[in-house]
Amino acid sequence: MTEKTRYLIIGWSRSGTTITHLAIKGHPNAAALNDEMKIEPFFTKGISSFTHGNDYPEEKQKGYSALFDALTLIRSTDQTTAHGVKIACNSHKIARHLVRVLQENMKDLKVIIIVRKDLVAQIGSALSGKKSGIMHSWYKGYERRKVKQLRISKWRLTSFALNVRKMYDVLRELKKTHDLLEIQYEDLLENPGRFYSTLFNFLNLPAMEPIWIESKKVLPSPENYIKNYHELKKRQAEIENGDLPEYVIYFSRLMGYLYWILRTIMPKRHRKKPFQKQ
Repeated sequence: MTEKTRYLIIGWSRSGTTITHLAIKGHPNAAALNDEMKIEPFFTKGISSFTHGNDYPEEKQKGYSALFDALTLIRSTDQTTAHGVKIACNSHKIARHLVRVLQENMKDLKVIIIVRKDLVAQIGSALSGKKSGIMHSWYKGYERRKVKQLRISKWRLTSFALNVRKMYDVLRELKKTHDLLEIQYEDLLENPGRFYSTLFNFLNLPAMEPIWIESKKVLPSPENYIKNYHELKKRQAEIENGDLPEYVIYFSRLMGYLYWILRTIMPKRHRKKPFQKQ
């Protein structure tokens, strides 16, 4: 029996993980869960999620792959040669834990890291989605959605960009132990054929056009709904070039921490309801 390829798609939210997931999931030789997988408890507890935690080391180690196979092969067929999931990771601390678990227990996993170069568009997409409750074109109300203009503070972008960079630095440590493909969302926009070809080749899947993808972009170009887009792009360039003063970095991290505290303690009744699909 031919060994099947296990894979994991990972990236910060709104980086292109969903379109990558849809491309692979629809391939006739691939199998995947329809939804994304939660990092917790799968990658934090493993089989201990179902026991009292007194598991033998061998059980815990082999348990990750066994559970992974049980979930990702639900939709498999006789033609399946690759199976996996996608996850979104928005924390360098969680990424650190994930990397440790993968390096200790799932070294045969192929890892696909999705990066979005335009961080202004990425944070704008996330904020717009939270305001409207519509993240994808299959969500209820997509056709009637009115895109609201956004103005994003430079401090918020700075905090976001620093956190994103730190998280990806952690994920790239998987290069030491795993077969890893890092691919950019902008590559999909510029050359879809090459993007999908690279993706399928990495997973040893026959190259083909992913005509099964029906997802549509829910937002126009970022400069058309982010009022200070060009100003924020300059700030992103300063961050990437290391031109920001230390006090700006410190204050941005502080603002990000305070925002996290406010989101944590804010009453649930003031939060957006969970997204609903059609």
